[in-house]
Amino acid sequence: MHTLYQTACRTDSGLAPDALIGRLIRSDEHGPDAVTVRTRRHSAIITVRNAEGTLSLHLLEPRTPPAVAPASTSLPPDASAWHRYTAAEVLAFVEAVGDTNPVHRTADPIVPAYCLLYDIAAPFVASRYDLRLRCPVRAGEMLYLAHHADRIEGYTERGHVCTLTVTPRKEV
Repeated sequence: MHTLYQTACRTDSGLAPDALIGRLIRSDEHGPDAVTVRTRRHSAIITVRNAEGTLSLHLLEPRTPPAVAPASTSLPPDASAWHRYTAAEVLAFVEAVGDTNPVHRTADPIVPAYCLLYDIAAPFVASRYDLRLRCPVRAGEMLYLAHHADRIEGYTERGHVCTLTVTPRKEV
């Protein structure tokens, strides 16, 4: 799975190097090695396909200031504390996968969307994972997860930050 992401990281999207991932889709759709880039005014979609499957990154140019979720006074009752990423964990992850985006390499780094997908989806065996991000998750923020039948919702103290939808593999 990492080779798909490594290839995507090395692909020129035409956007600024600090572009953020707004959506990340990983599926079992295999095929010949291919990389496509579709660009729009302030966004791009990089799709990488190989024998492992397909990975699509929907990139957005960062806004000034970066998008943040509205302040939240409470978490949903079904959300439970899951993980607080440290800056060292973020740096170790981006080094391991070859992610050179500068927003992951600061004293107050943004947790890579791929890291969130990889960690949150770890317990699942699925044919498709679809992670949608509403705003960045920063190292030091507690990430809370709420599990629902068809999705997992992620929250920080700032509010709803991401949704992971998992499509189970079909029995053969």
